[in-house]
Amino acid sequence: MGSFDPAEQSRGGEPPSGDGLAADAAGRLGEERLRQAVRVAHIGIFDHDQRTDTIYWSPKQREIYGIDAEELVTLQLFLDHVYPADRERIDEAVRAAHTPGGDGLFDVEHRITRRDGAVRWLKTRSQTFFEGEGEGRRPVRTVGAVIDITDTRRAEEERERLRTLLAQAQKLESVGLLAGGVAHEFNNMLAVILGNAEMLQSPLAGDPAASADLSEIVRAAGQARDVTRQLLAFSRKQIVSPQPLSPNLLLARIRSTLARLIGEDVDLRFLPGPEVWSVEMDHSQFEQVLVNLAVNARDAMPRGGTLTVETANVQLDEEYCRRNPGFRPGDYVLVAVSDTGVGMDPETLERVFEPFFTTKPLGKGTGLGLATVHGIVTQCGGTVHVYSEPGIGSTFKIHLPRLRAEQEVTAARDAAPAVVGSGTVLLVEDEPMVRRMTAAMLASLGLSVLAAESPGDALEQAARKDTRIDLLLTDVVMPGMSGKELRDRILALRPDLPVLFMSGYTPDVISHHGVLEAGVHLLQKPFSIGHLTRAIGEARKAR
Repeated sequence: MGSFDPAEQSRGGEPPSGDGLAADAAGRLGEERLRQAVRVAHIGIFDHDQRTDTIYWSPKQREIYGIDAEELVTLQLFLDHVYPADRERIDEAVRAAHTPGGDGLFDVEHRITRRDGAVRWLKTRSQTFFEGEGEGRRPVRTVGAVIDITDTRRAEEERERLRTLLAQAQKLESVGLLAGGVAHEFNNMLAVILGNAEMLQSPLAGDPAASADLSEIVRAAGQARDVTRQLLAFSRKQIVSPQPLSPNLLLARIRSTLARLIGEDVDLRFLPGPEVWSVEMDHSQFEQVLVNLAVNARDAMPRGGTLTVETANVQLDEEYCRRNPGFRPGDYVLVAVSDTGVGMDPETLERVFEPFFTTKPLGKGTGLGLATVHGIVTQCGGTVHVYSEPGIGSTFKIHLPRLRAEQEVTAARDAAPAVVGSGTVLLVEDEPMVRRMTAAMLASLGLSVLAAESPGDALEQAARKDTRIDLLLTDVVMPGMSGKELRDRILALRPDLPVLFMSGYTPDVISHHGVLEAGVHLLQKPFSIGHLTRAIGEARKAR
């Protein structure tokens, strides 16, 4: 049996009649149309005559595989080009197509590795014909076609990737909206608990049992506050104050803190790169990222191991970003945190940044640590990727945009004055419990307090010329008027008045994309007396 060729013409034993000539011409026309259709469709065709074990591959088939026109084609040559991960599946499909009791159909999408090393996706469909009956039935010929579907598969994979990213973004957005919506009220309640418990500690210092109970209250409320802040961080609604930051300097400063967190059975290695660029980021958030990653690494190494923190300057070009979705060209500071722990399987790896997802036992983790890392890094314009294999460990690579401006970089901000002095504070807070608690804290600092339950009440008191006011302390979210609008109207009456905002949530009137406008001082609820003292000192010092 000769090789299959769509241009091959039938030949008869008798000279053609007139009708035969017409039929012959029609046949040639049909064959030409088939040839052109095959060419236009970029289809490769093949024919395997099992009786003579000869194989024909069309020029397009050879082009798809990267095979020279003169090279002898064998079944083994075809199998050798099959992508290793697909080989077992192809072997099984070939056996099934040649099984005498089967239908002879081979219809598979698979990958090949071309001679030039390129990996391509193919759609291969063939039909095997048999002769004989029963046990004597055997394959005699296989004809088929091949189409290169690499571009189609890549487009499908990209669509699937985008669908996954969209679903993830929608999930994160939903939780983010929930976090932002409840944070204000939840932090108001925590502020009352923490503030009152803290003020009771001094009077009850002589009662060990009562002091111990109060300490437990403060500790539990502090943990609840941290969870709320993690929610705000991952949803990118946390208040941040970006400043020039040297990763090497700050890492050196918190190295001892990280060492205490991970314990003595984990070896901490710090490998700072030379002349690492500065970045613009909130100092406390940078520390939070490193602490969360260190805790995550410690939990992944229950029998000890090595935690390595590295920094380096990297430049990502357009070609790299095309091959690695999620990156943008530019100069970055790389902060890599690697552990020698248990590692993660692909299923865990896909969900590692999801909020509330955790592999830890019930009660051992909130599932917010890595979600918080993702939210913080994304908020400052960076990216975070994780690379991990079971039994090998994990590496988290954070890329932070390089700070271009020439600014002096320090390892930490100067501490605010701890003494507030005397004076009168106009306190504006619509929540009665928070207002009473904050007024008591201000009084404990030796300050006089004018308490206003609404912005209108505050404006009336500020308009009295005989009333002394040394500081405006106002909530951000209030009925009828925002804290920002109240500030503007009071400053029109008292231009030099220091202003301090407080809030458990950051509305757009103060914050643009989570970053405070220049010159604004804000105290995050819940706060301690120490936090209040420093915040008042900063606000008064700025004036």
